[in-house]
Amino acid sequence: DFRYLEYHDAESASVSGQTLRRWYETYPEHYRWTTAYLDWTRDFATGPLAHRFLARLESAKETRSIVGGEFGNYAPIDIYAPVYGQNWAPGSDFTRFDQCWEFRSLGLTMQDEIRVGAWTWLLGLRSADLEQTYDYAETQPNQLELHPRQSDTAVMGRLGASWRLLAGWSIY
Repeated sequence: DFRYLEYHDAESASVSGQTLRRWYETYPEHYRWTTAYLDWTRDFATGPLAHRFLARLESAKETRSIVGGEFGNYAPIDIYAPVYGQNWAPGSDFTRFDQCWEFRSLGLTMQDEIRVGAWTWLLGLRSADLEQTYDYAETQPNQLELHPRQSDTAVMGRLGASWRLLAGWSIY
């Protein structure tokens, strides 16, 4: 858990001519990330080939939530004639918001490391499912709600080879 007490920002992208726009944010944020892995390995041989097989199941969940966040603009300043000592007081046009993200993933990896003589081959496959939800609500100055969701699935291959040149030296 952490809270940004106050965050002030002004970036080069916020300069227009000689005017610098400034803004602030303040919000309490709750963050949690949980990941679990289950690994299974087995060494075995098939004739002259030595195998090291690995299967991994992993699950992850990440959540972030902000309740009662605020952001708004400060008075802009002239970058060529700044007035020093100005108070960073927010204007009356600030926005109050709540938002929440949830990200879940589930993955399965299987790989076989095959050794024969000075050669080592690595063959692998990974499947992953991802799902993300995002909820956003503004309560001031407008009533606005957004609830986008997205998901994706992918299968990725892995292939590698190395040759042991000398003790402690390999070419990959």
